[in-house]
Order: sequence, then C-alpha cells, then structure tokens
Amino acid sequence: MKKRIISVLSLALCLCMLMSFAGCGGGGNSAGKVGDLVLEDTAQEKLFESARGTTITHIVEGEPNDYTKTILAELEQRYGIKVKFMKMGYSEYTSKIAQMVATGSPPDTAVMTDALALNYIYANIAQPLNDYMDLEDKYWDKDILAQFTVDGKIYGVNTGDVDTFFIYYNKTLFEENNIEDPYTLYKNGEWTFDKLREIAKKATLYEDDNKTVKCHGFATWYREVFVLANGGNIIGLNTDTGMYESVVSDKKTVTGLNMIKNLAMDGSFDPAIAGYAEFPKREVAMLCERPANVVGNYDLYNTMDDEIGVVPLPKGPDADKAYAASNMIVNYVPVNAKNPVGGMAWNYYWLRRETEGYIQKDAAAVARIGKMMNEEHYGIINGYLDEATKISSKLDSLMGWSNYSASFWGGLVNDGKSAEEVVATMDNTLKSALERTIGK
Repeated sequence: MKKRIISVLSLALCLCMLMSFAGCGGGGNSAGKVGDLVLEDTAQEKLFESARGTTITHIVEGEPNDYTKTILAELEQRYGIKVKFMKMGYSEYTSKIAQMVATGSPPDTAVMTDALALNYIYANIAQPLNDYMDLEDKYWDKDILAQFTVDGKIYGVNTGDVDTFFIYYNKTLFEENNIEDPYTLYKNGEWTFDKLREIAKKATLYEDDNKTVKCHGFATWYREVFVLANGGNIIGLNTDTGMYESVVSDKKTVTGLNMIKNLAMDGSFDPAIAGYAEFPKREVAMLCERPANVVGNYDLYNTMDDEIGVVPLPKGPDADKAYAASNMIVNYVPVNAKNPVGGMAWNYYWLRRETEGYIQKDAAAVARIGKMMNEEHYGIINGYLDEATKISSKLDSLMGWSNYSASFWGGLVNDGKSAEEVVATMDNTLKSALERTIGK
C-alpha cells in the first residue's frame, strides 16, 4: 500500500509555489514530541547531521505566516538549522534563477514544476539529490521521484501537495436532471471513458432554443488528462539516451487524444473554457482539476450552494493499471547552493510534518487541509492515491510552448480531426520544441 499524500495546495498555483518557498521546512526536538506531534527519528534525518548549526536561504514573497513561523522554530529545534529568507516574487525568481546559479548565489531550496522541469534539469539549474536521500524513507513519493529522474539521478522531491487531477461534479445538478452519479459508477466498476462521454453529453444543458449551451458537461485546461489516464504521454523519457522525446504516436496516447477530441465534437467540452468561474455558476457540470485549484482557491465548500461530488478519472481502455494524471510541483536544490544538505532538511521536514500533522490531527494541519478536502472527499481522493500510479506530462516544460499550443491542439479540439490524422503534425511540433529546449 502506498503512503498517503494528504496535504494540498493552499492558494492559486503561483501563490502556492511562493508559499512553498516560505513554508517547506520545520521540525521539533531531536526526537519524539514536536509540539503536539510525535515524530520518531528516521534514517533520513541522520543524513542531515552535517547541516546542524547552519543557515539556509529560501525565497519568500512576503512575511512568513504563523504556520510557517511555527515550522521555522521547529526546524531550528530539531535540526539546529536557521532560515534566512530572500524576498522575491515568483516571476522574479523564475527569471533570475539561472543567473543566481551562474553567480553562485541561489537559494538552498526552491520549487520546480512540470512546466519548468526540462529547462531546469537540462540547463543545469537543478542538481541531483540522491546523495542527500534515504530512498527507503516512507515519506518520499516514489511515483513523483520517478517523474523527476533522469539517468538514475533524482532532481525533485514531493512536497506533500495533492497534484493529481480529479473530476469535481455538481451533484445537485446531476440529481435534478436524473443523471447517474459518477462516483457510484466508479464504485461499481462502470466508470469508463465511454461512460464519462455519455454522462458529459447528458450534463450538457441547453437554453430553450435547444442550440445555445447554458452548461457544458466537462471542462479542463489540462487536455492531456485522458492520455495520462490511459497510461500514455505526449513526450517520454528515452532511458537509453537520457533525453525526452515525442511519443505522441503511441497507441495509448492516440486513444487519450481522441477522447478529448470526442468531448469537444460532442459539444460537451469547450476548449476555451477552463471552468473555474463557470463551475460554481452551473455553467460547467464537471471540472477536472486538482483539489486546491477547484475547492480551496474558491472556497467552494462555503460559497457554493450546490453539493459537490468528486470522482477519479476513469482508467483508460488501454491502461494496464490505474494512472493518476498529475501536474507536479516539487522541491529541488539549485546547482551551486551553498547548503544543499540544509535545503534538503527543510524539504523533508515540511513534507513529513504536513503528512503527520493530518494523521495525528494537528489543529493547524487539519484546518489547512479541510479547506481543500472535506472528510468524504479526503477519503475518496486518498483512497484512490493509495492504489494509483502518478504520471505527469512535461509538455509545458518545452521552452516557448505557448508559441506551439494552438497549432498542436487545434486540429483535435477545434477542427475535429482524429488523433490518427494529426499525430504526424503534432510529432513535428514536439520535435521542434524539444530541440529548442534540450538540444535534441
């Protein structure tokens, strides 16, 4: 059974990353009790001994909040490590990190996303972390580590955030329109690509003219979710060359691409609608996103009158197992960091405290997670994550990808061409983008 990932992002994506800059650390005493938590010594912590009595640098946009201040005190008490903040916004950080690495003045830990991963790894901005890690430690998420591993070298570690996409649906609207409940279908083993498409059609509602859509059945910005749920990908790591390459013509990928095309051609999915504003207003019946980005960022448990349901994506028809389509945020240590061991101690303790905080019912951890997942949704989400294998796309990592996105997806979701018709064009687009990003 896999370790549960129980924390979630607490603000919008970029703000969340900045909070990670300010909040990925902390500890208590050298063993046993940490405030109200019981944290026993681990073999992983022994690797941090050389950092005792040192200071690490970390990026923060504003002043640390009370939760972060508590963690800072615990980090010093448990590991003897102090933290010096570098005040810098997320956009400034991402634009300056390469220069900071080159001049030997980067922070000792920072955030890397799927959208930055290829650039940071192949541009020598992120350093391998293997020497600082006990890979048997239960708090490291092996699926996430695998997604940030090249040539056996790990470049990013999990933060504890739930970065997997789930389908949130308007349960009240479904009941009013006599539409089958997706989670009931999932529990009964009837939740498939075809069933989701059928449900999305039923949940697409029209004005009295029977032409104007007043509620789309499905929305997402992450169009590769069905590719990932089917066990495919857009670009994949070639283990022989250690380089990412286009795998868009793979059968599993083609099936997933055709699924998003079918939803668009059904009229159930409008590629121009992300769904965040539309879901609370009953203009979207199902929204595929990560927990914080749906519920937490918009406080939907408190602001939405309708009941919200959640269900995992269906297992793809070609998938050999359940794949959890994700868009990952990890912590890493920049090249030329002056205190990499201390940086990893910060990364590890934040993750461990978040995990144990919820399990042991620490009030602060429970309150933070409760904004993203109520008790029912917590059980559904983490029950699925216990069994599924996380998989992500590095598509947004391609330098200048915004220059390619419209032409890459347009044939599918705008023109209604099948994946079989457009994969050759997609492949050429990907190869061009990969050459710009990683040189091959």
